[in-house]
Amino acid sequence: FGSSSGWPEPHFVAVADRASAFPRPAAMKACCGTKWSREIPKASPSEEECNELVSTSKLHADDEIIWPNVPLEPDLFGYTICSLIRDFHHLETCTGSRVNRYSRLLTTMTLIAVCIATQVFLLSQVTAFVAAEGVHDIRLAYSAYEQHMYQNKTWVVSSFPTVEHRGDGVASEHFRAGLFEALDRDIKKAVCRIPLTQPMFIFVVLYVWTLTCSAELRNCKETFDSLVRQTETCDSMAHSLVDEDDAPGGVFLVARLTLFMKQVLFLCVIAPRVGITCYLIWVGCRWLIATSSFSDLILNSVALEFTLHLKDV
Repeated sequence: FGSSSGWPEPHFVAVADRASAFPRPAAMKACCGTKWSREIPKASPSEEECNELVSTSKLHADDEIIWPNVPLEPDLFGYTICSLIRDFHHLETCTGSRVNRYSRLLTTMTLIAVCIATQVFLLSQVTAFVAAEGVHDIRLAYSAYEQHMYQNKTWVVSSFPTVEHRGDGVASEHFRAGLFEALDRDIKKAVCRIPLTQPMFIFVVLYVWTLTCSAELRNCKETFDSLVRQTETCDSMAHSLVDEDDAPGGVFLVARLTLFMKQVLFLCVIAPRVGITCYLIWVGCRWLIATSSFSDLILNSVALEFTLHLKDV
């Protein structure tokens, strides 16, 4: 049980029971072959061309609209989706060994549960022991800096978990720039290593990290659209798969799904993935801003990406 054998020509479907033709739900390719190979699909008509056809009444109910198939992602989440749909389909059609089907379903759910639990555990530990410590140290160092530069003419902005002092701004009459040379060496070193002292550098790092997480969220949206929103709902998983090439171990198209299967895919695959990614955006930005070394800033970015792509290991 592996992954796909490539992209075929786009799959065509049409709806004839509506006033204007509308594409049927997209069939998502269940990649159940033995290797990955891709062919470039034929180009689909642009949105402008489709709108022109509709506006000029050239598109009739019996015409077919191009809706290209979408291959599953070659990671643990894609494997879980493929296993759930394919094994439930074979259980409904009573093909193959039921023991093998149930054992594979159990293995798949165990793997996805371990992956999600590992990600959640790592995020909780990073939040509690790494990001929190970095934020605490930076706040203490900057509070000492403010007290020194403003000659203790400061006000308390926070008293929990640490007391933080702030001045009235550089334009304040109490601010003395010349006092920086007399600042304690360790405090001076800690303040100068705060990432926000180099706003352009930290902005680019945060921008790249946010783009990485946004790409993951986009993949989640595409999976939701292909499997939950656009795929036709049926009463039995026996009608879910369509054999595309009639070859053993070939490519299957997910043409329909039951409401129960859509709920399982959303709750077990899509929702945890979205939640973990959104939390990673927040804790990642917090950790990177609280990093007290510019060299560690890049290393921490790599560590965060490893946590995000744990599903590919």
